[in-house]
Amino acid sequence: MQIHTLGPTATDSYAAAQVYNHRNWQDQAVIVEHPSFEAILTDLTAYSGDQLVIPAAFKSDTLNASWGDIHYALLSQLTLTSCFMTQLDPLVVLQRVNADNQIGYTHAATA
Repeated sequence: MQIHTLGPTATDSYAAAQVYNHRNWQDQAVIVEHPSFEAILTDLTAYSGDQLVIPAAFKSDTLNASWGDIHYALLSQLTLTSCFMTQLDPLVVLQRVNADNQIGYTHAATA
């Protein structure tokens, strides 16, 4: 069994896939990391029979869709088999004191 998710190994998604692998596959599945969830979702036929771990809060500007949109649009290709919650790594907020452009930046996962 292969479990597809966002890489690299330091991401919360990869950590969640490890939790899922341990709970459901006794660490026997192979976790495959991808550069983006969009890369997985746009090539689903290549992963037939495999599993995908994706955050419920996933939203893609590239696909102009949220996880809910994707779930319903791909009902014939995806089967929701499980939901779970797991601890996320701590987040930090920094302020650049010499900035004068009045612009804030976030990572897409925390936007």
